[in-house]
Amino acid sequence: MDCSIIEGSECWCDADARAELEARIAPYPAAGIHWIDTGDYHYMTRLWTARLGEPFSLLLLDHHPDVQAPSLGLMAGSDDPLLSCGSWAREVLEKDPDLREFWMVGIDPALSSEAEGLKVRCFTEDDLLNLPEPVFSSPVYISLDLDVLRKEDARTNWDQGRMTLQQLSEYLEAVFARNRVLGVDICGGITAAKGGHAEDFRINAELRDKLIELLMKIK
Repeated sequence: MDCSIIEGSECWCDADARAELEARIAPYPAAGIHWIDTGDYHYMTRLWTARLGEPFSLLLLDHHPDVQAPSLGLMAGSDDPLLSCGSWAREVLEKDPDLREFWMVGIDPALSSEAEGLKVRCFTEDDLLNLPEPVFSSPVYISLDLDVLRKEDARTNWDQGRMTLQQLSEYLEAVFARNRVLGVDICGGITAAKGGHAEDFRINAELRDKLIELLMKIK
């Protein structure tokens, strides 16, 4: 689905862009695997989870907590703040009545304080070798930002974490084995316009193939 002509949608999503994106994804179920593009569009997770229609837990695998307070004001004609790639998770927490649990895994320790005082369980990349068993109280929706991975396994246009692809694979297998998974979305990567080169694209193409194989196996 080519959404590149939609104005007001890069990093920040204004009211018109949000309405257009909601209309475009309306024919498709929230269940399944959704590839979102780079992390600049991670706010799409909010649009997908809003359509789940049942109580759910959210598992965010990301180097960033994405719970910043919106800083660019309100959407035109609305009391809602602008949605962004850095604030969408806060909107899920504050406005989705179906959310039951929210886990964050792989967060940069220097950013973990952003989640303090919020109803989340935050595990930083320092906790990767000692994560609790991934058992949720309700069906789980998984949002994966590839910047949680080390640069040997993924290339993105954001700073990256230390999780290995092997650690990610084993963790996802454990989540699927212990929970009903409602859906998965994946963002991350890099474009030529953001400085990506042939080696970056090669690594990301291999990663995509491995993730598809993994998710189709455990789906």
